[in-house]
Amino acid sequence: MGSVAFSPDGATLASASQDETVRLWDLRDRAAVRPLGEPLRGHTDGVVSVALSPDGATLASASLDQTVRLWDLTSLNDLREHAVECACAAAGGGLDPEQWARFISGLRYEDTCPR
Repeated sequence: MGSVAFSPDGATLASASQDETVRLWDLRDRAAVRPLGEPLRGHTDGVVSVALSPDGATLASASLDQTVRLWDLTSLNDLREHAVECACAAAGGGLDPEQWARFISGLRYEDTCPR
């Protein structure tokens, strides 16, 4: 029992699970499908159905707990489209030349978070 749904661009798969979660999968590299973040939690019984909106910004899930949940995927989509900028912002910037030499000594320095 359960279902799957593809995002409109085919880059993401949502899967319903009996363990009360919904999982998102990154399909951009079909040879190395990987989970996108942690499972979505909130239902109190098995999830039986998932559907994605035509713009891919909203995920709907239905459960045996007799609830339907709407999940806002806007931040996930923003993260995927602007991964470097988000990582740089979360880390407070990239490595300076001294840190680069200490942690990545075998490679030529590259400014990873341009201003």
